[in-house]
Amino acid sequence: WEYAARAGAATTFWYGDAIEELDRFAWYRDNAGDRPHGVGRRGASGFGLYDMMGNLFEWTLENHGGYTTSPRRGDGLRHEPVGGGFRVVRGGGWGFAADGARSAFRYVDHPGARHGALGFRPVVR
Repeated sequence: WEYAARAGAATTFWYGDAIEELDRFAWYRDNAGDRPHGVGRRGASGFGLYDMMGNLFEWTLENHGGYTTSPRRGDGLRHEPVGGGFRVVRGGGWGFAADGARSAFRYVDHPGARHGALGFRPVVR
């Protein structure tokens, strides 16, 4: 997920480090008006992806935990932690502060959680 969100950049956001420019690229607490917005209304990343920052958190397959275990061969996912139940959500949401839209930001939710700031992104290989 983070590779796609960064779009080849090594900066805080795929467009650079300036948080002052975030309004052009993401919906978050300061500009969303307490609601989610339609897809593709902010600029696309260098990979042509929309809405990787802000608007809705996105489910990932990653279990919540530290980066202390090695990835599994071929998939980049960490080994299942003992007793792990929470999953990582990424991207930030319309009700979160601007720093939640950072490419590296991780948040957690229970797999059964359902709310208006959480979604998923289908990916086709």
